[in-house]
Amino acid sequence: MEYIVYMGDLPKGDVSASALHINMLHQVFDSGASEYLLHSYKSSFNGFVAKLTNHGRGSDCIPKWKEETPHNKIMGLHGLSPRRFGPPPSKWKGTCQTSSNFTGNNKIIGAKYYRSDGKLGLTGTARGGLPSARIAVYKICLSDGCSDAISFQDGILTSNAAGNWGPNHATTTNFSPWSLSVATSTIDRKFVTKVKLGNNKVYEGVSINTFEMKGMYPIIYGGDATNTTGGTVFSTRRQVCYALPASSLGLSDGGRVLQYLHSTSKPTAIIEKIVEVEDKMAPFVASFSSRGPNPVTSDILKPDLTAPGVDIVAAWTKASTVTGYDWDTRSPAAIKSALMTTAAPMSVKSNRDQEFAYGAGQIDPIKAAHPGLIYDAGEADYVKFLCGQGYNTKQLLMNFE
Repeated sequence: MEYIVYMGDLPKGDVSASALHINMLHQVFDSGASEYLLHSYKSSFNGFVAKLTNHGRGSDCIPKWKEETPHNKIMGLHGLSPRRFGPPPSKWKGTCQTSSNFTGNNKIIGAKYYRSDGKLGLTGTARGGLPSARIAVYKICLSDGCSDAISFQDGILTSNAAGNWGPNHATTTNFSPWSLSVATSTIDRKFVTKVKLGNNKVYEGVSINTFEMKGMYPIIYGGDATNTTGGTVFSTRRQVCYALPASSLGLSDGGRVLQYLHSTSKPTAIIEKIVEVEDKMAPFVASFSSRGPNPVTSDILKPDLTAPGVDIVAAWTKASTVTGYDWDTRSPAAIKSALMTTAAPMSVKSNRDQEFAYGAGQIDPIKAAHPGLIYDAGEADYVKFLCGQGYNTKQLLMNFE
């Protein structure tokens, strides 16, 4: 089986990447290492493709290769095997809390939970671009919600999605007064992937399809597919990731495609390459985004604000934060206030639920960096608020202990 081994940045100086990769394979195979090297990446990153047998593959190769990768980097990578790791670096001051299903080791050197059951839900082995990385992780969210009050006490603003239960009212699932509950809005572009049938009918679907198909292909219903190749498959199952040309159609258009399949003995179709179109109605709150009002108290608006969350394709440099601003000195409440008071008003016509859909409005990170007046709050203010809502001492301790 072929494996892609990613090793990060290109080696500095006059170093042959291919020679380096062959030397690494020599550490795994006794002889003929060059025969297992299928390709070396030399332009944008350091890595190679190797054909590995049961003699040495996957995580079994990692302990022999990790000497070639940076050590003692503390990063958020999914890799949990502690084999052949020494003590944590001296600069690390964190600890692991013992929980009902997890204990720390020399791989995971920091782990915190904020719920009474303490489950972290961590599984897996060390794989990927930096197998020698250490991991520090914390978890505040479980199936019944997020314990974000402790994060607030530690100076961390917890930002949560309002939920995906819209457009029904009072469906927002993150509504604590100290957290930031964010609704999902559209942007002014949509990605459309058209499906053209053999009867010349064209239907618009959604996907990121960069493939360009040539000519029409036979199309069959997915339930009838066995090992058929060289055609188009129509499936009623919702797919999230596509490795082949695909388009996700709405219910009515999907029904029309199914009718066409049953109307002819030799149905054909083609999935066209993605096109970008302007959405003149944007921004508006997505139908699936959870709505307010706050299901616990009408005195706190939820969601707090809205941010783009539909058809997002983006990247940014690792050299700075996404906005480029450092807000380390601001309290969580001050950051939340800055984001809400500078949010842009949204159209009432395209958002019938108004503030219960979009909260304070569409986020504007540039204006939020210079908000002017802010409304700050601390732990004592929230305790007073909860007391006014009828919380007793036991209930307060459950939130702030």
